Amino acid sequence: MSPTAIPGNLILQSPTANDPLLDLNTQPSLDLQFATSKTLNDRVSGQNLITFSRSTTGTYVDSNGIIQTAAIDTPRFDHDPTTGESLGLLIEESRTNIITSSSVFNTGGWVQDGIILTANAGVAPDGTTTATSLSQGTGNNRCFYFDNTGSGNKTLTIFAKSNVGSSIAISGNLFYGTNSVGSIVLNTANGTVSNASGCSSVALPNGWYRFIIPINVSTGFGNTNYIEIKGPASSVFIWGVQIETGSFPTSYIPTTTSAVTRAADVATIEGTNFSSWFNQSEGTVFTDLAAKGVSSIDAAFAIGSSGDADRWLQQYFLPSSVFYEYEQGAPPAHPYTVGSFIKSAIGRSQGDNAVALNGSIVQSDTYSGSYNPVFLKIGVSGDPNRIFNGHIARLAYYPYRLADATLQEITS
Repeated sequence: MSPTAIPGNLILQSPTANDPLLDLNTQPSLDLQFATSKTLNDRVSGQNLITFSRSTTGTYVDSNGIIQTAAIDTPRFDHDPTTGESLGLLIEESRTNIITSSSVFNTGGWVQDGIILTANAGVAPDGTTTATSLSQGTGNNRCFYFDNTGSGNKTLTIFAKSNVGSSIAISGNLFYGTNSVGSIVLNTANGTVSNASGCSSVALPNGWYRFIIPINVSTGFGNTNYIEIKGPASSVFIWGVQIETGSFPTSYIPTTTSAVTRAADVATIEGTNFSSWFNQSEGTVFTDLAAKGVSSIDAAFAIGSSGDADRWLQQYFLPSSVFYEYEQGAPPAHPYTVGSFIKSAIGRSQGDNAVALNGSIVQSDTYSGSYNPVFLKIGVSGDPNRIFNGHIARLAYYPYRLADATLQEITS
């Protein structure tokens, strides 16, 4: 099909070098460049059209790889901790760190058993001098925290760094379930994790790593489920331990005396902030984003009017696939890799719809249903439980249906 003419009330913007989205023949009426601008402002209007909320503070990584804290109701523009690359707007579901003292290891349920702990001995990943030095003493040489929160999939994360020695061990036969055999050795010299299926690490500046360890706690063990941090032959720094319910980690949630819950990120455009750029009869949505983990069925965005079923368009993520929904029924799912950025564009008009994903048309149909949407939800659908967990680098909307070739071009 040929593209619809640009509406006369759309103010054309100057194109940016090597940016196919800003070709003068394909001008969006909404352009949220989260990764580039690190703001909520729409590039077209120059205004912030988004109502954003998060009822608690939340952490993120700045361009220097340092963990920072965003205030209540303040968006988080996250960065790759290794490269410093801007990743865009961070959206996460609500999570709770059940560790009651995440960085002070002689209080809050931690039991010191022979190991030598020196508080405030080094610079932590948040830039403060709050890292604890852990070294070998006498006896069992360990400290541990009892987990009596019940069964289910959980994720343990801990920040660690080599001081004098090179490794720290989280001992075996303590996580009853899938990862219960053998000790989990965290090599703080090179960031590797051994003897534990599914474990991994993320490098931060100044020799720090965040180690990620999946836990499957079986039922019936009660207080016998615990973390045990064993003392190395030499010294390491530790900081920021977190256990959260879920199969993947989220941003660090600091605690001091009790478990702490970080609220979900909520971003919505509605009212005249929505109607000013939306075209009921046809349109195209472009997204550049990455899911860093999927809880069940998570929504990257939704254009609709009320409940989850009343949708003009929604983008959903499953653990291994993504699909685009603008009709009743089960649309096809398309494979993707968790953690990888994908570009997609969905063009809609009455009876002529298509989806491009990373440069290829992957879905098309002649559906012609009619809806009357009144909002754009970013990082969630009409169902408030379907929250996206990841980064949105860019979201743009065109008030006309782009040609299939253009959908492919802007997603390549």
